[in-house]
Amino acid sequence: MGEELGFGKARVRFVDQPHGGTVSLGLRFDEDHFSVAYAVDFSELTIDMAALYQGVDVWIADCLTRRPHPTHAHLDGLLGWARELGVGQLCLVHMGNGLDYRSLIAELPDWAAPAYDGLEIAA
Repeated sequence: MGEELGFGKARVRFVDQPHGGTVSLGLRFDEDHFSVAYAVDFSELTIDMAALYQGVDVWIADCLTRRPHPTHAHLDGLLGWARELGVGQLCLVHMGNGLDYRSLIAELPDWAAPAYDGLEIAA
């Protein structure tokens, strides 16, 4: 963590994420009073990731399966992390075939939902 880029009023910060035996890149975008984080291909939440994603308005995050997986986040783990981090809205992406959209909509808390093609998020 510590790298940052600016684009006009927006800034982008980065963090390494554990993805099995390698790492992936997590991103947080902040502009004015709105923040979005994008985290796919990670299997656990590190201290650096938690610091970057803490309190984000929208967290777009990997949720491959319902059960723990060696290289990807799973549903219960992701929901727990989102609660701990105090995220405003959680959008599940990178979902495996075992996660059904209608079933998830019925069971997820109101601050979490599976993403879909064409989803637009307004600040």
